[in-house]
Order: sequence, then structure tokens, then C-alpha cells
Amino acid sequence: MSALHLLPLAAVLGLPPSAAALAQDSAFIALARRASVATLDSAYARVPFDDWFAELGRFPKAAIQWEVNDCGEGGDGRPAPTCVEARIELARDTSVSVSLVVAGLDGTAAPPQIWMLYAREAGTVTALPKFRDLVAYVRRRLP
Repeated sequence: MSALHLLPLAAVLGLPPSAAALAQDSAFIALARRASVATLDSAYARVPFDDWFAELGRFPKAAIQWEVNDCGEGGDGRPAPTCVEARIELARDTSVSVSLVVAGLDGTAAPPQIWMLYAREAGTVTALPKFRDLVAYVRRRLP
């Protein structure tokens, strides 16, 4: 069943809004996890995003922190697309994040696309324009 149908199904089943939101978040995260890296950036292999991201830093997949959010655009009442953000901590004060847009303004699920790539180090945020920049950043910071 697609993420498109989770909220209506949740309502039919009588699930409370919080359970419906959790079900939708889980569906969006699953969509991002299995997105082919090759469809996000044609310079990379056709592997699931979560496999690629974990292998990038030689971390277990469990080290990836997942969050569904408004792509950093909402919060003020305006409509915003839905993103899934995947973050890996490289060190105590250093992390890299990939934000993938997974639903449009109307909440309808869509094939994941890169929204933003960035690194956070000692409170400073650095935008990383492409996957190759993210890869280079991670490799410079791993032992």
C-alpha cells in the first residue's frame, strides 16, 4: 500500500491522528530508505539509499537517524513539501545530512529527490551541492 493511502486507511480503521501520522512518517522513511541512489544522482550505482549512506562512512544502518519534516520551509503556516532527513554523526560535533523531498505541497507521495545536502560541524552548517561533495566531506573526516 502506498503512502498516499495511509491517512485515509488510518481514519477508516479509527486510528487516532498521532497513529496515522506515525504510519505516514514510517511510509515516507521507507520510501527514502529504498530510493535508488542512481535516480538521485546518475553518477552513482543503483543501490538503496540507506545502504549507500551507511557504507559511505562505514557505519551500520542503525547509525542513520531518520526524521520526517517540512523541508525547512514551513512552520509559519505556509504549505511546504515533506522531506525525509537522514543524518549520520561522524564525530561528537560533526554530522552530515541528506534531505530528500518525498511528498509535494498536497502531501501526495512522490519519487524521492534531493532537497538539500549539508554538514554541521561545531555549530556551523555547510551546504554540499552534490553527492560527490558529501562523499569528499565524509572521507576527509574519517580516520
